[in-house]
Amino acid sequence: MLNPLTGNYTYRELATDEFVPLFEQYRQQVFASELHFDLNAPLDADELQRFGQLVKNMGTPYRLHIGIYHDSEFVGWTTGWQRDGRSFYMANSGILPAHQGNGIYTALLPIVIVKLRDKGFQTIYSRHHPGNSTVLVPKLKAGFVITSFELSPMFGLLVHLTYFTNPVHRKVIDFRAGERFDDELRTYFDF
Repeated sequence: MLNPLTGNYTYRELATDEFVPLFEQYRQQVFASELHFDLNAPLDADELQRFGQLVKNMGTPYRLHIGIYHDSEFVGWTTGWQRDGRSFYMANSGILPAHQGNGIYTALLPIVIVKLRDKGFQTIYSRHHPGNSTVLVPKLKAGFVITSFELSPMFGLLVHLTYFTNPVHRKVIDFRAGERFDDELRTYFDF
């Protein structure tokens, strides 16, 4: 079932077996200019086997795949997965070039946030190239905050953005970043 998003755009959740072929088919159109290093390429057979076992040990985390459609044509996605008992990683989002700049991602963010908050996630985080303003600006406007930087062999320099679904957790982050301590926060700290 397609849900309204913005304009003639709709979205729906996709099963992994629906999502993966679409992602493989369209990702190069969205990320053609990015330089990507395959972390598994230099691994030998033994390292790949051990890596596979570690992945199996993780069990089956919650995954969210959302397909975006214009009329009935697939034009984009967002995907991610549970990292632990508190956090969800928004791993990848893409809008095909002909549909970029139409406010699709901005319209989709609150929907994703509500879905993940309702699942019980306390944090929603993502990693981006520092110059990727088409993603950074909408996320910052939606309430995400910069929480760290990373130097990744796969992607290079990345900025981490985190959305805190609990307002007290967000207030604590603001305090830790230099904002004033108030009476509400005082009740949560040990002195």
